[in-house]
Amino acid sequence: MPQAKVAREPVSFFVSGPEAVWVWEPGRGLIKLTAPFRERNPDGFQLSVDGTTLRYGSSGSALLPDRRFSLDLLSGVETEEPAWPSNTRVFYGDAADECRVEWADWVNHHPTQSIYRLRNAAGDQLPSPFSLPATREDEWIELPTRFTLSTSLDGDTLQFSPDGHRIVVNCTWWGHPVGAIQVFDRTAGLVHQRYGFVTEGSGVWSPNGRKLLGRTISIGRSIEYRVEVFDLERRDATPVPIDSDDYQRSEAPCVGWLDDDHVLLYTRQQRDITFHAFHSGTGERTEVNTFRLPMPSGSMNDLHIAPRVVANRPGALL
Repeated sequence: MPQAKVAREPVSFFVSGPEAVWVWEPGRGLIKLTAPFRERNPDGFQLSVDGTTLRYGSSGSALLPDRRFSLDLLSGVETEEPAWPSNTRVFYGDAADECRVEWADWVNHHPTQSIYRLRNAAGDQLPSPFSLPATREDEWIELPTRFTLSTSLDGDTLQFSPDGHRIVVNCTWWGHPVGAIQVFDRTAGLVHQRYGFVTEGSGVWSPNGRKLLGRTISIGRSIEYRVEVFDLERRDATPVPIDSDDYQRSEAPCVGWLDDDHVLLYTRQQRDITFHAFHSGTGERTEVNTFRLPMPSGSMNDLHIAPRVVANRPGALL
């Protein structure tokens, strides 16, 4: 199979449309990826935190089950991976970081529980409400929670911390309209739970692993969203003092962190995408870069960053 011309260095982010994916390589801009995809309708894209691997699947049918692939963005080599069961999603951090989420106890075609299995590092044992550690197999640890994994239009609902030692999960529970986060440590188990705050973006952990980017959701006469940063050491959420209403509504999705002090949001004006960096304490805004979409803005599906590339490489978004 002929290989596409792909980025020679780790990419900073990707944007996807109905027929193709574009990856951004620092200094070169958007590069179109089409030829590597064996399936006509790839979906479920995940970009690795180091910007070297793009994972995706294909929508199956009763006769053709879902298939999964990974594309090495440095070599252009595509590999078919084992298919996931239809009720399972897999989330990745570093090469050894993997968490499998299975939806369970369905009611009227809606799952009411999720089972989380974290790949076990040597010696890890998570505390459990049961008498024995919640270890299902030698290679996997089952997290002590059954809250349902929520859905998200902007980013991944489960993400590993930069050191891989913690994960944050956006979750919901039956009958409640407002979500929550649960933060798990590989050895300490559940270390924090907060209602009304959900992470948003594809790089929700600050580079130092201390803070989480997200929004609070309040429901009154209308649904209100507010960009906030949750500090895991202080155990409190602080609003990012953004003046313009445009940045506080869903028209300006959060995407991640530029560094430990600045959060990233983006806006769309027709085909133009602009990254904005806001200081998490003062709200001071800096425009980082504007690029033009190669397709109509209404057909854009995802914009996901590689958080390690963006945080560690100056000019990663240029």
